[in-house]
Amino acid sequence: MIARLIDLISLSIREPAALLAALRRMGMGPRESWQAIIFAAAAGAILSWMVLRIVADGEIGAMGQIAAQPMVMAALQVGAAALFATLATRVGRLFGGTGRFEDALLATAFIEVSMLAVQVPQLLLSLLLPVFGSILSMLAFGLYFLMAVQLIRAIHGFRNPLLVALGMLGTVFVAGFVLSLLAASLGILPEVPA
Repeated sequence: MIARLIDLISLSIREPAALLAALRRMGMGPRESWQAIIFAAAAGAILSWMVLRIVADGEIGAMGQIAAQPMVMAALQVGAAALFATLATRVGRLFGGTGRFEDALLATAFIEVSMLAVQVPQLLLSLLLPVFGSILSMLAFGLYFLMAVQLIRAIHGFRNPLLVALGMLGTVFVAGFVLSLLAASLGILPEVPA
């Protein structure tokens, strides 16, 4: 099963349209996509909670506080996946793409499950050799970004991966700014002193 997932990850980078077609042939519809996203979020939250229990020594940061509450962390991950699929659909259409939300959801589910498969060795390595765990974290982020760019290209029929990458970075910046303003107005984030 691991070998099959590695093959699919490789296919998502080389031929993302072929990957989406293969997932559809496996019977992956919106319901299965949501199930995969929820599974990946729950498993990832439990893994993070277990690692936090093993290595926590005193002060934990904001991410550690979230990881200490697996239900909250899983809910945030599902919400982030839904936001990613929505933005991938809407922003892609703004730039002339033809993708559907169902396809973006399928791509998001695949990325989430793939990142869960990467998270397991990453967490184990972080426990045993923290320096290598950090390097693997950077590589995992790079893989996530590359897969997202390629799959968004396939969903919308875009040709230029550089423009898709720039569009993703711009969307992340704008969405992060809007969400931080919203969070500050709701009192979720502390205000920065002048």
